[in-house]
Amino acid sequence: MASYRALLATLIFVSAQSSVSAEALRFQCRFDMHSTIDGLEFDEQPFKFDIHFDEVSHDAFIKGNVGISPLEAVVGRDGISFVEKLGTGALHITTINQRGFAVHSRHPLFGGGILASQYYGECPTSRQ
Repeated sequence: MASYRALLATLIFVSAQSSVSAEALRFQCRFDMHSTIDGLEFDEQPFKFDIHFDEVSHDAFIKGNVGISPLEAVVGRDGISFVEKLGTGALHITTINQRGFAVHSRHPLFGGGILASQYYGECPTSRQ
C-alpha cells in the first residue's frame, strides 16, 4: 500500500510539473511594408502587435494598440495562422512560416465595401 501511495504521489508530482512547465509562445510581429489596391508601400512607422499562443490548449490572443482580442489558431506543418473574427463578419489573418516571415491580411467591411490590405514583415518567436 505504501508503494502504491508513493507511485501515486510521484504521478501527481510529474503531472503537475508538466502542466506548470508548459510554455506559451510570444510572436512579436512587426510589419514595415503593406500593399493596397494601389501597390506595395514601405512604412516609416511599422505596424506592430504581439500574438500569445499556448502550445497545449491552442488558445491565442492578439495584443495591439487597440486592446486584446481572441484568435483562432491553425497549426500546420510549415507554419501557423491566426484568425481574428470581427463582429462585422470580416476576418484579419496572420500567417507565420517556420523562419518567422509573416503576412497579415485585413478584410474589413466598411460602408458597404471592403477595404482590404496586406502587410509584410516578420514575427520573431520567444517562449514565455
